Amino acid sequence: MSKKKRRSGHYCKICSEYKSNESFSGKGHANHICRRCSKKSPTEQAADMTLNRLFNMPFRKLSPAEKSWLENRLHDQREEVKSAAQEIYKLLYPHAERNNRKKQLHINKLSIRIHSKVYEELRDVQNANCLFEADKVSKKIVQTVFASDGSPASRQEKFMLDSDMAKFLKWIVHSLEIFEWEQDYGQNNNIFNFLSDDQLYSDKFDSFEECLIGEEEVHYHNEAPETITWHVEVDYSNGTIQRTSGTHVYLPEKVEELYWGFQEFFAPAYSEEEACEEDMELQTGIDDLPF
Repeated sequence: MSKKKRRSGHYCKICSEYKSNESFSGKGHANHICRRCSKKSPTEQAADMTLNRLFNMPFRKLSPAEKSWLENRLHDQREEVKSAAQEIYKLLYPHAERNNRKKQLHINKLSIRIHSKVYEELRDVQNANCLFEADKVSKKIVQTVFASDGSPASRQEKFMLDSDMAKFLKWIVHSLEIFEWEQDYGQNNNIFNFLSDDQLYSDKFDSFEECLIGEEEVHYHNEAPETITWHVEVDYSNGTIQRTSGTHVYLPEKVEELYWGFQEFFAPAYSEEEACEEDMELQTGIDDLPF
């Protein structure tokens, strides 16, 4: 086995470079500090050593000691060290900022208005024109379904246990990351009107795209009108209020997840008698098989 080739010269721990032996004094050679770096003040030397360690951080899962050292540098009084540590930390832990925000955000009230197309379990498309509201204080969620003219067609309320409401709202923050929707999905809209161009959501169209084809003849440059299809408002316990809207033809993934999350509370439940009747029908069908 061939021996590992040694680098020529001597290593300077301040500038992190290998230099010739002539670049070191006798004392500097013993201290691993070259002549140039020895002219720097102790403060500058310490800062350079810290920066070199930061820039040479391994891009892998850090050990607890390495992570602790890096986190301490995030609050370093030396601005150049602090900035470098923050950049390295973002590269190594890209989701750390989001995870920290999750721990601080708790929802008091939430409402989401949807007037769009949504996918069902079998990937069929259906119209959704409704409003969902959740209130942590009153412990209830409300569903309001609207008619095509915008008037309320039906309203349902569900009261929840404290634990169930807390679990539901925590799921919205931690799994759906609703606090990042403005950055991930939000679109700049100055008009909040779900009734404009309501024909876009007519049942006579099999898909949203078919409807837009007809609208292209009316609007210049073949552009579809920017009608808001969903709008969410969140009131957090720290006093922050979030308002985010979108004009997506089909709802973004996490927005649609929230829609179906609310829908689960209002899905019709089967009674024991209906379940028993279904079992009997299945058994009857099995007995009637020809084999």
